[in-house]
Amino acid sequence: MPQTVLKLKPEQIDEFIEKFRRSVEIAQQNPTSQYEKLRGKIGKDTVIVYTTGKIIMPTNDIVQKVVRNILRELSPEEFDIVIGSDEAGKGEWLGPLTVAAVALDRDVIPQLQLQGVMDSKLLSVERIRSLVNPINATALGTKVLVVSPTRFNELFTIFRKEGKTLNDLLAWGHKTAIEMLLTEQVLEQKVKVVIDEFDRIKTSRELQKLKAFSKLTIIQRPRAEELTSVAAASVLARAAREEWIDNENRKLKTDLRVLSEEEVRLFPNVNEIAKIDYIH
Repeated sequence: MPQTVLKLKPEQIDEFIEKFRRSVEIAQQNPTSQYEKLRGKIGKDTVIVYTTGKIIMPTNDIVQKVVRNILRELSPEEFDIVIGSDEAGKGEWLGPLTVAAVALDRDVIPQLQLQGVMDSKLLSVERIRSLVNPINATALGTKVLVVSPTRFNELFTIFRKEGKTLNDLLAWGHKTAIEMLLTEQVLEQKVKVVIDEFDRIKTSRELQKLKAFSKLTIIQRPRAEELTSVAAASVLARAAREEWIDNENRKLKTDLRVLSEEEVRLFPNVNEIAKIDYIH
């Protein structure tokens, strides 16, 4: 039977287990390792809750409905719409910087959790790619900004001459992606924007340029990928970066991912595939 894999925050695990036991008849079994918090049977199907917050359970309508309701109780959302943004490629020399923003109606957040949307760093590339269509189909809106190496190098040079840093460029990218989701329909509702914290001052300064700034509640927080809207953005950003590299591999008939920094310095048109400041 197909399985559902989802991820809770560590502080939600005990409450989830308690509510789950009350909602579903489960025959508890002894954990098979120290990393299991709960192992049990629902009929013939096994449910495992790990100490990390990862949950593996059967994919069936009864369990899905129960879990969806529990997830709503664990993370009640007071805002009508939550916009999350995240980036990929900021620390790697290869490929573009990608910034994604995702707008979610609060009622669909448990649905995306049940589909396995979580921090992209916890997912394989194949799994990331498989989640792109469900996110795009479920979200109120998505935007992915792809800053190619050529454009990144141009912008980085301009920003540096102005005394700015990579964080200024990142803040600009997040602001740009978020702004494209702020339609009149979205702004008629109560909107929260969540960004993974990397430079509070520079990000705040850039976000204040949003025309709709006064209508938004903006939150910067560490480990923001624990929130589904930011996790969804991280998936789209990673998927876009991987797709860009795949396209370049096909065009150049080589595997750029295996090149060392020494090798890429000698590569023709290196400016088109690499962030130059990262390899000098």
